[in-house]
Amino acid sequence: MPVTSAIKRRSEEHPFIVNNNKILKQEHRHYPNSPPPPPPRTPQPSTSVSSPTPSPTPPSITESPWDTITICGKLYYQVHLIKTGGSSRVYKVLCKETGSIFAMKDIQMGRIDASKFDSYVEEVTLLQQLQGNGCVIRLHDFEMDKRTLKLRMLFEYGDTDLASYIHKNKLDVYDIRHFWRKMVEATRLLHARKIVHSDLKPGNFVIVRGKVKIIDFGIAKAISDGTVNIKRQTINGTPNYIAPEALSDLFECNQHRFMREEDEDEDDEFKRELYKVGPPADIWALGIILYQMVYGNTPFHNHPNKDNAIRNEPVNFPPKSRNGEHIPPELENAMEWCLKKEAKDRPTAEQLLRHQFLRS
Repeated sequence: MPVTSAIKRRSEEHPFIVNNNKILKQEHRHYPNSPPPPPPRTPQPSTSVSSPTPSPTPPSITESPWDTITICGKLYYQVHLIKTGGSSRVYKVLCKETGSIFAMKDIQMGRIDASKFDSYVEEVTLLQQLQGNGCVIRLHDFEMDKRTLKLRMLFEYGDTDLASYIHKNKLDVYDIRHFWRKMVEATRLLHARKIVHSDLKPGNFVIVRGKVKIIDFGIAKAISDGTVNIKRQTINGTPNYIAPEALSDLFECNQHRFMREEDEDEDDEFKRELYKVGPPADIWALGIILYQMVYGNTPFHNHPNKDNAIRNEPVNFPPKSRNGEHIPPELENAMEWCLKKEAKDRPTAEQLLRHQFLRS
């Protein structure tokens, strides 16, 4: 087929294109050197009387090749899958009505996972409480069905998550300071609202139009009045970023259970308080993220006994970054302060924002 015929055919078959988060209709333009359009055809007299033939319906966005999904009565197109994990999938979606692009988190749980559904419901509650803050991802809408254990959430669409950005780019000290300051500010907001995130990591921060925002509150919990920690029945979080006190509580629980397994009732009570974490656990995770931005890896990523190393072994701070740059003393001090083994020795997020590294 000639090239000009192929281009004409594609234009006729796909009169709509996606550009700048909007659906645009292709227009036929006449350029100075192109031939003039043909004159209008003169209508021919009809030999029979019949009803006028309706004009052909113009192609619409509904002819898109993407799968569709309805949320709160609005139609969206699933452009592609962004990531998947556990019972949830995150899609890039396009709103039919406005042409705007969102990230859609789709959670569909089987009956065997029914007990976990409440954690997703709590995520929606926490997100609603935190809306209006520039360091938290914006929740546009959500649809929940507790009977079928389905939940769909629409978020503003991010350009990339911080994990991908760190992997693809070697950051200098100025980039590290910029990104980390935003992460500390987001953590300060959570702690001021008495919320422990429990799973801070680069993949749970997203860059939206140049701004770093915190996402994924799936295992975050609010601290009850009169307490300083949250209690969990099972270990949560990503291993490389889990604080030593969480792993220590788990280790002691296992030893305690074996010594007292003949007393099931007492042991069950102990398991219900498997381990406790508070705001210092989030500060530890911030320190690990800072270390990763500087050196390219977490401190014990290749250790054969990672759990024991996190709990007991000192963190090594090489003098140069993965870029070959010398580590400024204030940067090394910030990492050391966050990565104290004892939770009580770590700073608060408020103290970190006053640290010399973030003020320089």
